[in-house]
Amino acid sequence: LDGQTLEFGELPDSRPNWSTLLAECGRDAVRAALIAAPGQPVRFAPPRETLEEPLFFLQYALARARRLAAFEFPDGDAPMPEAARALRVALALYADRLAAAGTARAPWRLWTILTEIAQAFYAFVRRCPPGDTPWTGYGHLISASESVLSNGLEALMFLSIPADV
Repeated sequence: LDGQTLEFGELPDSRPNWSTLLAECGRDAVRAALIAAPGQPVRFAPPRETLEEPLFFLQYALARARRLAAFEFPDGDAPMPEAARALRVALALYADRLAAAGTARAPWRLWTILTEIAQAFYAFVRRCPPGDTPWTGYGHLISASESVLSNGLEALMFLSIPADV
């Protein structure tokens, strides 16, 4: 099954069935593959814990946000870094983009939105690690990221969300 492409509607008997897919790839990976690229052939592979895997990347970003949200960050007078501004914009646009995806009945757009927020969060944490010069709002940005990623993943596919990665 590793990397095998399946096109629905034309599944010969030699191809795996749903039970095989779920057993080899896991429920979350199958759901993610089905929703991430509608109308396209679906590539199934056993899950890998690497940031190049979209599902793991989203789960990793959420676990990282949850871990950081447990800490208190002092406010400071340093200017807000550019990576923080980019994350703030992505989070601010979330509600409108989510509404548009719902109106269009396009759940795969939510997948894209969450991936973009996870990428912005990951860039933010890499460029603005905890303990650097404090600036007002660091902790709030972490909490907002955790909330959006958690609610988005749960709403999208009822994915298993690890407490820690």
